[in-house]
Amino acid sequence: MLTVHWRCVSGVTVANDGHLLTLSNGSLAIVDVRTADTANYTCRAENRHGADEIVVSLVVQGTLTLSLSYDIILYRKFSKQWLK
Repeated sequence: MLTVHWRCVSGVTVANDGHLLTLSNGSLAIVDVRTADTANYTCRAENRHGADEIVVSLVVQGTLTLSLSYDIILYRKFSKQWLK
């Protein structure tokens, strides 16, 4: 069985605290990323054949604000008309 652990630069294992999460596929997810998350993160994968590590460097340079705008477009199936 494969196990995956992420550690911050300080050596503290990611604790799935709602901000830093290890997903079921082994990926690291950071919720509401901020500049304080800038760091090196170590991923360690282990199974019965051995283990390996890789260090990933994350640099957060600022925040991103998204503004979404969309139109709802409906298609009448029977009359084959587009409505907006």
